[in-house]
Amino acid sequence: MIRLQDVRKAYGAVEAVKGVSLEVRPGECFGLLGPNGAGKTTIARMLLCLTQADGGSISLFGQRVTRMPRELYRRIGVVFDSANLYDEITVVGNLQYAAASFGAPRSRVDEVIEQFGLGPHRNKKVRHLSKGLKQRTAIARAIIHNPELIILDEPTTGLDPDVAQEVRGILADLYRSGKTLLLISHIMQEVEQLCSRVAIIKDGRIAVMGSVSELRDQFASELVLKVRGNPKPVLDEAAQLGLRVVHHSGDSAQLAGAPAQVWTALRQLLSRDPDAQGIKEVHAAGPSLEEVYIRVVNGP
Repeated sequence: MIRLQDVRKAYGAVEAVKGVSLEVRPGECFGLLGPNGAGKTTIARMLLCLTQADGGSISLFGQRVTRMPRELYRRIGVVFDSANLYDEITVVGNLQYAAASFGAPRSRVDEVIEQFGLGPHRNKKVRHLSKGLKQRTAIARAIIHNPELIILDEPTTGLDPDVAQEVRGILADLYRSGKTLLLISHIMQEVEQLCSRVAIIKDGRIAVMGSVSELRDQFASELVLKVRGNPKPVLDEAAQLGLRVVHHSGDSAQLAGAPAQVWTALRQLLSRDPDAQGIKEVHAAGPSLEEVYIRVVNGP
């Protein structure tokens, strides 16, 4: 759906993007995290051909682009941190204009108004809307032409927590419907809730990339082994396997250790027992995505 290969962009002497390569697969929600000035918005602008890359290549839907052909433009929806609506036009007027611009049927206007709960506000001028309603209208406008790819740059910035959660619910529904989402954000809760994979950008480069669980495992100081059913054989061997018991209650137990110890213990246990002795799960005991982010951004 999206492919960047060694993409670079400088503004004068300032290198904003320094050789970024990534792929966004069809049907996934990909999160782009990073502090202000890391290059996230520049990447979005280059994807949309609003800014030209200085080097590397950008492909959308398998087609290399240096400008945005109309046929590709119609396959993409965009939501920026500011709603960019026409303030002196009504909600329905904004959506009718967008539908006409994208060649969407006029019936789509009523569909998205209902989908986003904008019915009571359809005849209000945008300038009279709350920020949350403006953002709902902006997302409705972005999908009015039923795009395959939706690019969202800080879609919940500045919203009250309850409104932000409402917007995330809308995005989750779009993701579940099969849309591909590129979510640019610095809100960890948002990324953890929505994204299948994440890249953390630091100083114009991708510092780490993977699923949330992969990143947590990568930076974990400990892993937890969960055992259910008959944990006694594993408990009896815990010390020998280099694991410590963090919880034991009846037919369940949790054992923890350094990642290398846990994986070695797991291999030994599985080699002796095809049924895995009740082993149900191995997961990172920490850190959270926020802790991973802080370590990456503040690290060397």
